[in-house]
Amino acid sequence: MNWISAWPIVNTVRRGLDDGAIGIGFGIAYVPTAPREEILRLFRLAAERNVPAFVHVRGDGAVSALQEVIADTVVTGASLHVVHITSVGGRATATLLHMIEGAQKHGVDITTEMYPYTASATRIEPTIYD
Repeated sequence: MNWISAWPIVNTVRRGLDDGAIGIGFGIAYVPTAPREEILRLFRLAAERNVPAFVHVRGDGAVSALQEVIADTVVTGASLHVVHITSVGGRATATLLHMIEGAQKHGVDITTEMYPYTASATRIEPTIYD
């Protein structure tokens, strides 16, 4: 058994890629207790399959949340797209954009985008509001 087959969620995602998925999308913000090891394993799978990781970063501190996924990208070689940088960034968005720009200048394959409005569309039930 290798490092990736030991994790059931990774095997489920692997099957999705086998079925034609073009990338791995996951909302860490919606499962804030997801172990960092599990997130790293998903990044490894993305790198192994040469598909991008589309990530809603954790909501427990914008800078540290972005640092986590940049580190995962650097150590695995996966491509990263940070979904809706403003949804976690808020007032720290300028700092986060500078972090992404700095990572790009050092060869990290990372992109982001932001929605053009000031309010979020997340429903009130997710754990992000607990």
